[in-house]
Amino acid sequence: MYHQHQHYQPRDAGGATEEMDYTNLDNILENEKDQNRKESWNKIDRGLKLQKLQVFAEKYGNDHSLSEKEIANLKLFFAESINKNKLQKTKEVIYDKTTGTVTNVPALCIHCSTRAFTLKNMDTKRVSTLKSLTPKRIIVSAAVSTSVHSSQIATDV
Repeated sequence: MYHQHQHYQPRDAGGATEEMDYTNLDNILENEKDQNRKESWNKIDRGLKLQKLQVFAEKYGNDHSLSEKEIANLKLFFAESINKNKLQKTKEVIYDKTTGTVTNVPALCIHCSTRAFTLKNMDTKRVSTLKSLTPKRIIVSAAVSTSVHSSQIATDV
């Protein structure tokens, strides 16, 4: 239905407005890309995190003289860690916002014998469940009472 207050304006047949729309869209996308580069580690999406960890794996492998196979294993380990929702917090990955690179993963540990990569538990706030339980009762008093009871029987006889 055509309403009385709305005016229909036909689009220009020329491509000038489309070009303007594309340049405007490109500008918007460039601004968004620049803004995404300056976000903190926990606000970056999964794919970008994985890319940055892949670059870090290459740098880490070269610095620690790892073989190509070990670097590939490290990249696979980072991919699995991201999929398991590990390395999500800002404390788990040291990330430089200005350069947009991962500088360190403090929890990363490599076993000397198996050459496998793991993440150490760096959370110091967690308390062991054994420490939270009540102490185990010692049943010394029951043994003492039975020995006292048996000594009373011996004296009565």
